[in-house]
Amino acid sequence: MRSATAISVKKKEITTGDRTLANTAIQQLETVKSRYEAGAKNACLEYTNSLGSKKAVEIAKDDAKTALDAFSEDILNQFEKRINELLLAFGASFRIGKVSRSYAGGRPTSSYQLIINDTLVALGDSTSNSAEPSFKNTLSAGDRSSLPFAFFVAQSELDPKLAEKLLVFDDPLGSQDRSRRFCTQQQICRLATNAKQAIILSHERMFLREIWDASDSAKTRSLQLTRIQAHNTAIREWDIEDETSLDYFREVRILKRFLDDGDGDPRHVATTIRPVLEANLRINSPGQFESNEWLGNFISKIRDSQPSESLYIWQGILAELTDINDFSKRYHHGTNAGSETEPIDSGELASYVGRTLEIVNAS
Repeated sequence: MRSATAISVKKKEITTGDRTLANTAIQQLETVKSRYEAGAKNACLEYTNSLGSKKAVEIAKDDAKTALDAFSEDILNQFEKRINELLLAFGASFRIGKVSRSYAGGRPTSSYQLIINDTLVALGDSTSNSAEPSFKNTLSAGDRSSLPFAFFVAQSELDPKLAEKLLVFDDPLGSQDRSRRFCTQQQICRLATNAKQAIILSHERMFLREIWDASDSAKTRSLQLTRIQAHNTAIREWDIEDETSLDYFREVRILKRFLDDGDGDPRHVATTIRPVLEANLRINSPGQFESNEWLGNFISKIRDSQPSESLYIWQGILAELTDINDFSKRYHHGTNAGSETEPIDSGELASYVGRTLEIVNAS
């Protein structure tokens, strides 16, 4: 009876209650209760752990990004410095600058601009206005070919696995100017020494001979493509020394031995300077000089040449050719009756031999 009365009293108390609020309270209590059930408890624990893992990944990502930025900055600085050193060695009329990096699209890339006469010039692309300065309309053919070669050399030098790599140089002279020939040969020989193997393809026999002379013959092979049928070719051994053993090469070696080691009779060396220059000019400008002409005649033809003529390229060293010729003709009977008794100073002779070889190496 007492319980019935208590119930009645309780019913009277809640007649004015809010059913919606009561349901909400019940749901909240059930939710609190469910947190302590086995499945929910494990899910909450996993969620909490996931938040911690996410935070750790974000920290690791930030650390990796910082390390990548530092690494990229260091590498780009090394590349920029080395590329500009190579461009300077090639005598290029420009440098690269404003090198930057980007991670757009999730892939690291870099960009740069040309510096010409202290002015930044954009590389440009197929959509660029042809009237605006860019890579293709501000650089000579030689400069345009020097840039990718400098990139290749710098990339190869900085490759930690260079000793495992095979390098292929396909017509490395390309559009290179005469003055860049020796520098190109130096860079190729240096890389070839440090790489596992290097293959140099070229139609320039003199250039290949220079590569051969600068290389270890025990580790170097010379091959050539030989036509065996109307439409077939084969790779065969090429006796590079036999096919390039002109008097010119022997005389060049005479000058080199004297300059490097002091070997050789000074008077014979002095009389070798002129024929070396004559042969060099004949080889690099075929058909331009008659068989009965000598260096003095060559110089006159070069001096009188016009910009549209092939000999005009030699005008840049005309004064040097004239100076060397004036020195060397003192030791030739045809231009000096007392040539056999003309005094020879070894230091002076070495200077003119060195200047002669600079012309030979650059052509």
